[in-house]
Amino acid sequence: MYAKRSVSTRIAKYLFVVIIFMGIISSLSLIVMASNKSDAEAINISGSLRMQSYRLLTEMERSPDTVEQNLVRYQRSLNAEALLSVQNQLFAPSGVRESYQKILKRWAVMSDFARAHQIEKYHAELKSYVQDVDDFVLELQRFAEQKWISAVSVLCVSMLLILAMVSYVIWYMKREVVKPLEQMTKASMQVQMGQFKHIQLDTESGNELGVLAKVFTQMSSELGRLYSRLEDAVNEKTQKLRQTNRSLTTLYQSSQLLTPTKINDKILSQVLNHI
Repeated sequence: MYAKRSVSTRIAKYLFVVIIFMGIISSLSLIVMASNKSDAEAINISGSLRMQSYRLLTEMERSPDTVEQNLVRYQRSLNAEALLSVQNQLFAPSGVRESYQKILKRWAVMSDFARAHQIEKYHAELKSYVQDVDDFVLELQRFAEQKWISAVSVLCVSMLLILAMVSYVIWYMKREVVKPLEQMTKASMQVQMGQFKHIQLDTESGNELGVLAKVFTQMSSELGRLYSRLEDAVNEKTQKLRQTNRSLTTLYQSSQLLTPTKINDKILSQVLNHI
């Protein structure tokens, strides 16, 4: 009868929504933390590309035999998983992808210079290439900052929403559970003291407490009527007992007048007057 407006069901639904929402926030927090770790690694690797490019120039001048080995190491850094994962992130800005592609194209030319031991051409392109790397590092830093700001904003808004939902649940419980129970307690104390016309209870609610209030009101009304009938019956019996007691007293007093003396007109007149 009250299943559709059940207080316990609605509270359970509200709490379930809060738990689901908190689970989503926790998942987002973990994703953001994992993403920030990847971003930090990507920034470190991209920053090391500048040092490696200068070191490669030094190796070309001092140890030409190690150039190919250094190129392989540099290419491994350039194609690191951290850098590739940043490009594949869902909200990665176009500036990050464009800067990375520009570095790849520039390095393809510079690596040919290094393999051909064209030190002058490599040196001439190095400064511009390092600037492109700096631009790429700056784009990564901006992207990481934007994600951090967005994550903090989402978490703050989510916490406010959770606080609002919890506040609503508390308010709902106070209105639908606590207040009706307080009224029910006052009404039961009044009934205990014989005041069967207790305070008005909310009997219109279609939930469990509304049904309980309606049943309690009907029960107290029935008790009031029963108590009233019992009181009338007791008063009636009491009145009859009083009448019987007076009759017995009159008969006893009359017998006392008639027993010890001879009956005459005077005694009979006293008895009649007494009756």
